[in-house]
Amino acid sequence: MSEILTNASDAQLGVAIEENLFAFFRASSAVPGGALFESETISTHDACQPAALFKGAWRARLPPEQMDAAIVGVQDWFRARGSDFFAWWFNSTQPPELFERLEAHGFELDYSAPGMALDTATLSETLVLPDGLEIIEARDEQTLTDWSLVLHAANQHYHLPMESAQAFEKATLALGIHNAPWRLYVGYMDGKAVATNLAYNGGGVTGLFCIGTIPEYRGRGIGTAITLAPLYDARDEGYQYGVLFASEFGMPVYERIGFRYVGMNIGRYVWSEERS
Repeated sequence: MSEILTNASDAQLGVAIEENLFAFFRASSAVPGGALFESETISTHDACQPAALFKGAWRARLPPEQMDAAIVGVQDWFRARGSDFFAWWFNSTQPPELFERLEAHGFELDYSAPGMALDTATLSETLVLPDGLEIIEARDEQTLTDWSLVLHAANQHYHLPMESAQAFEKATLALGIHNAPWRLYVGYMDGKAVATNLAYNGGGVTGLFCIGTIPEYRGRGIGTAITLAPLYDARDEGYQYGVLFASEFGMPVYERIGFRYVGMNIGRYVWSEERS
């Protein structure tokens, strides 16, 4: 476990956002049948689920003359594991030549998103929830199913396949509900599952992923509550910073609740056998 990051500069927070992501990759690869490969030039993981967070290449430190061979090698690694899809993760400091070579090998840019951080010391003493809202951790099969259904419904505009939304539920079950290294939060409004969040402690910070509210329940403060709830738990555990990478739509929302841009973007290209 990494030492908890305190009193960090923006540059340190930018590194921590990426390190939190990489720690998630390592943890997820512990699923039965999963695989992890790390070297000085590139790393790969496969957590046997059809979602970009569970199949990827990352931490690429490649001189231009090695890029093509490395890209082909990673494609072959995933093919050998029977996978026809994976994501290539990058940050905004990496060379343009890498992006050109990825596109030449059939990759398509999925997104690039600003990395943001919040100091949990700035949170109010307690989290006040909208009337009728309850936020709990998904700790059984029913609440895990609720989490998957809400994630899918909240991301219809991104055309998120149901099997990708269910990937987190399945990985959690594969690792054991009480052993999974992340926490899945579900928001229930008057008993109906309406919001999701995933929190993972790694790289010295608490990373948030899969934040979403189903469309008909937006604008009621539910998104703010589901975003902040894991950070109150993180603060209680001694973590000073919560981090995430935001969509263009989400960035102003996160800024309103205390997150700030730390100067580095995280992005990914996606490759599939079908597209190549």
